[in-house]
Amino acid sequence: MSRFLIRSILLNCISLFGHLSTIYCLVFLLHEHENMYTDHRSRNISSLNEK
Repeated sequence: MSRFLIRSILLNCISLFGHLSTIYCLVFLLHEHENMYTDHRSRNISSLNEK
């Protein structure tokens, strides 16, 4: 019984960690995408200002 309990707790921890890392990856990707988008916009604005 205790062995089964420990195993289920370990599996829960692993799945929770997997969810957290997935969320972290999504947030990181969104943040990078946002940075690229703002960089692109600022570059366009600066090129317009040069003209």
